[in-house]
Amino acid sequence: MEQKRTFVVELDGKPIKFAVVRPTPEVEQEGDRVYARARQQATLLDDGRPTAIPRESLDRVARERGLWDDARQARDDQLVERLRTGAKALTTGGIRVSAAKVIAVGMYADRQELRALREGLAQLNATTAEGRAEQVRFDYFVAACTVRHDTGERYFQSAEEMLGRDADPVVYAAGREFAALVHGIDPEADLKNPESVFLLKHSFATVEDGQLRIHDQPA
Repeated sequence: MEQKRTFVVELDGKPIKFAVVRPTPEVEQEGDRVYARARQQATLLDDGRPTAIPRESLDRVARERGLWDDARQARDDQLVERLRTGAKALTTGGIRVSAAKVIAVGMYADRQELRALREGLAQLNATTAEGRAEQVRFDYFVAACTVRHDTGERYFQSAEEMLGRDADPVVYAAGREFAALVHGIDPEADLKNPESVFLLKHSFATVEDGQLRIHDQPA
């Protein structure tokens, strides 16, 4: 199991090496307390109504607000199945490259549509009591686990300090690397999807600013 990830950020014109490390048991315990306090605060009543909905009510509230319905669910299921069958076709092989390109380009479009379709749900989920508490705990972990690579000293003294330094490029980089370390969230995951791998392998696409750009496709 990977215990830390290193990354380099340019500060004042100089490349500085940092690392994010796995939380110690003590930090994990404090993170649980941070989560519990944040979740309790998110469910306190404000004018007789909860300040945040519980996650168990997500589907009902999403439908009430017009963010989700049976038609969207059916389309979601359809896109997921198309991506599954497309991936199987690309990885199994036995088809012409030209035909595989059509499948891959279609998969790319389907994945973009699926992401857009789920965007409203994802945003609503982030505002649930659990979603808010998870974000507070994540911020605490990032602040507690970001260190200078050469000395091992903490870079941020607290989550509050970190969040107040939104212009500091270390904040974003540390969050990205911590998510990759602890949650397995690969910042380059989109480039490792079957369609992206195929399109890049056959020079039907290139990577620009970390994003896949398919040749002869509208920007």
